[in-house]
Amino acid sequence: MIRVKFTAIGAFFLFFLSLQAAAETAATPFGALKFNGERATDYFLLRDNSTGVLMSGGRRMSRWTIKPVTSTQTDISWSSPDAQKGSPPEPPKVEEWSIRRNCMDGRSFLWLDAYRSDTGIADKSPRFRIGARRTEFRGVDGEWVKLDTSGCGAGGHLYALYDVTTDAYGIRVWGDIYMADGVTVGRRFFWQANLAYAPNVENPCRHSVHGWSIGSGDMLDAEPSGANVIYGRWGVIAKGGGPGWVGGWGNRPKESFCLIEE
Repeated sequence: MIRVKFTAIGAFFLFFLSLQAAAETAATPFGALKFNGERATDYFLLRDNSTGVLMSGGRRMSRWTIKPVTSTQTDISWSSPDAQKGSPPEPPKVEEWSIRRNCMDGRSFLWLDAYRSDTGIADKSPRFRIGARRTEFRGVDGEWVKLDTSGCGAGGHLYALYDVTTDAYGIRVWGDIYMADGVTVGRRFFWQANLAYAPNVENPCRHSVHGWSIGSGDMLDAEPSGANVIYGRWGVIAKGGGPGWVGGWGNRPKESFCLIEE
């Protein structure tokens, strides 16, 4: 299962935040990892058309849709769960995902490319590209290492290894989200996650749902330093289990949500 701090029934990856000083080197520690032959898409199922709702506390919070665009590109859309009488529907908010193949030490990666407000009309659907200014990776030795991701193409940021490893690892990114003009920086961000493999985890989405909050951490020179990070959310995704997974926010395990396929 993949637990981002994400989890579900069966084996999983776990994403959560922590930190150490990064080594100033372009070396990549992927060679020390043990891979088990599974793929990230066995868990995230980005190649399957599906739709459902995000439930929290028994309420329908949002509708989601997974739509493969090509063999390596997928759109995940979020929209209002129910149509409002007398009001036009809001354009879905789209996350553009891709698989970047053999682009760093022969490894492939799951990548978050951009965000989009989808009006259904190509030239009237503003797109907000992502640019990573710095990417770091922490392998089995526990040291943060700066990565050179230039071989993976322009735009977006590394989200996870495409090949599933039974070793825990971490990723953190300092980056920018651009305005629709593709030039002006609209927002700067810091994102960090730890991924860990574990077998036979029960999916609580089969039983209960609740709410959420966001994370925090120290600032330095007007941006996150990567120190004293507090997790904003966690989740659980089951291998082969479809988009239904449970998540939560901060250190409050009783507050959670579920993505339910319809």
